[in-house]
Amino acid sequence: MHIFPGLNYYNSDYEKFWDKQFEDRFLKIINDYKEYVILSTGAHIHKMELRASISQVHPQLGFPQIASLSVTPVYNNNPSHSSFKIVSESEKEMKN
Repeated sequence: MHIFPGLNYYNSDYEKFWDKQFEDRFLKIINDYKEYVILSTGAHIHKMELRASISQVHPQLGFPQIASLSVTPVYNNNPSHSSFKIVSESEKEMKN
């Protein structure tokens, strides 16, 4: 997703990226399928961040949110990108 749920720390207002109704609905869907969700990715903030999902409504919900770097020099950072490879347990065993 481009804009992920959570707080925008870029300015000092700490505004939420999503309206509460949409964030609550999204977190309910993620909670309903939590055994299948291992992480979420986003961008929008133009810098690399690793965030933990925290929900008062779904306190048992925990999945990492990775905010990837972006291809833009707008915020005085170098254009860049990220790539991730998710390796299954069977792939790990084959490499050993």
